[in-house]
Amino acid sequence: MSRAGDLRTLLDGPDAGIRDMVRDWLSQPGHAPVADLPREAYRAQVTAWAQELAMDGGTAMGYPPSSAGSVTSAARSPPSRRSPSATSACS
Repeated sequence: MSRAGDLRTLLDGPDAGIRDMVRDWLSQPGHAPVADLPREAYRAQVTAWAQELAMDGGTAMGYPPSSAGSVTSAARSPPSRRSPSATSACS
């Protein structure tokens, strides 16, 4: 594997499959970020993307199966990377 591939594997960790799905979705035509859209056009674009993701089951992964979801490792709460003292200092 290449050094870039090794680094991706390390950084993606247990969520590699989901991250690959997101990379694939973002690489498809019409899914690239669009700068400087008027607010209403931006909202319409985001709504269209959300509907597309929902049709493909992409929004179900954050919900438990009992709620018609499909919990994956992406739905886990990530551990805090800050120390307890750093967290309390920000409050």
